Formats: sequence, structure tokens, C-alpha cells
Amino acid sequence: MSQSAETRLDGTTLVVRIPMRFQRRGGRKRIVAPDGSELTPTSKPQPDGTLVKALARAWRWQRMLDSIYTSVSEIGDAENISKSYENYSIDTLQIYARKK
Repeated sequence: MSQSAETRLDGTTLVVRIPMRFQRRGGRKRIVAPDGSELTPTSKPQPDGTLVKALARAWRWQRMLDSIYTSVSEIGDAENISKSYENYSIDTLQIYARKK
């Protein structure tokens, strides 16, 4: 493994090569620098609270559509929420469900 970072221009693309290797220790992945030291991320990724809340609402509304209400408009009237936000949330749920 090369010991230094390398940059080069390949046509219109800038190629950056950073030497590192990945190791699995006790079920965890580590990034190891060329000198053998472990590179640790600065912070753990945090969940997006807004997205989590929107997904939770969308799942709840989907359950309500399956059992109590017959339309998104009825949910909006009952929950006092705009129709555009309801449709956005239901669309978000459907996109998320398709990706799983």
C-alpha cells in the first residue's frame, strides 16, 4: 500500500487516492491509516429528527387510513393539518417503504 495521498487530473475528473484499509474487529469496522493508527470519526451520525417525526406520522396516518378513515382529507380535518403536509408525509412513507 502506498504511504502518501495522491491526486491527479484525469481529463475533467480530479482523482484523489487516500491510502487506508478497513478492518473488522469484534463486529465493528475500523479505518486504519497507512502507519497502522486507527482513524476515528469526529462524531457519531445523528438521526434526522424531522425525518423520524414525519415517518412516524406517516405510519400512523397509514394505519388510520387502513382502519378508521377513508381519505387523507378526513385525517386532515380530524388532526387539523393541511392537506399538502398530509400528502407529503404519505408520499414520504411510500418512498421509504419501496426502498426497504
